[in-house]
Amino acid sequence: MGMLRYFTLAAASFASIAISPRILFRLQNPGTIPYINRTRFIDPTKASTERISGQREFEEWKQQFQGMTLPSTHSHSVRVTRIAKNIVGSMHSEINKLRSISEDISQYGFLHRVWLRMTRKLPPSLSHLDGLNWEVLIVTGVPVRYFPALVCPGGKIIASTAFIELHPSDVELATMLAHEIAHIMARHGCERRTKVELISMIHRVLNRFVTIDFYQTVRNWIDHRFEFEADYIGLLLMAAVGYDPRQAPKYYEKMAMFDVPVKYPVLARFLVSHPSGRERAKAVARPEIMKEALLLYNDYRGRRGVE
Repeated sequence: MGMLRYFTLAAASFASIAISPRILFRLQNPGTIPYINRTRFIDPTKASTERISGQREFEEWKQQFQGMTLPSTHSHSVRVTRIAKNIVGSMHSEINKLRSISEDISQYGFLHRVWLRMTRKLPPSLSHLDGLNWEVLIVTGVPVRYFPALVCPGGKIIASTAFIELHPSDVELATMLAHEIAHIMARHGCERRTKVELISMIHRVLNRFVTIDFYQTVRNWIDHRFEFEADYIGLLLMAAVGYDPRQAPKYYEKMAMFDVPVKYPVLARFLVSHPSGRERAKAVARPEIMKEALLLYNDYRGRRGVE
């Protein structure tokens, strides 16, 4: 009887999550990631505050690194800003191409949108990229193992001098910056906050019956996916503005020195938040992906008369 009660409570708890008005509303508001064509649902309340949250997070980082940041005129700041500007310009050029084939899906009913999602034919979501105020912040005195680079929603990029000095070539920095900008293009931060809320709800239900770190396990799995997606989108963005994509696998191989050791590699995607450098190098070096990137790279060079 006790076991039946547990199952009944669990079923009721999951049902209450599934029919939550906010969850149902999300099902009617899908968004599709450019290039990946993966459709996901983002909480509209989180989407509406995305830039405010990103600015707040950026200000918190600046406060944490007070007295440890470089001026915008420093050579590191100038170099990173120049490369980031190139990548952002590439992103906007690609956005214009994607918008030319996009369409307004609000005219469709719920079932039609579900069908478009299932067949991966929803147009890419791009409006969140309009009017972003891009900023670059370079911090000093931080070991690269603990703080290489990160991005805050709304176009805020932070990188450490240790990371910059580890990568003397522009193409290496372009690989990193394109990856970070790809996170914003894919809206991973907003998607993560949406999913974390649902994961937390499920975690609380499960912990009534079993002791399991469901929250962190699933979050690691989600973050793994986000990293691979940003690697792929970033590869295309850097190639489209003339950075050789064939150098990207070498960058990820180099970053393998900072991989977190995992006792059971087969379970790595559930135990750590980032894939290994070698996994990432292998993924972007796949022939079909590299071929796509090289088409963009050669097109850029051809338009500028570079052999």
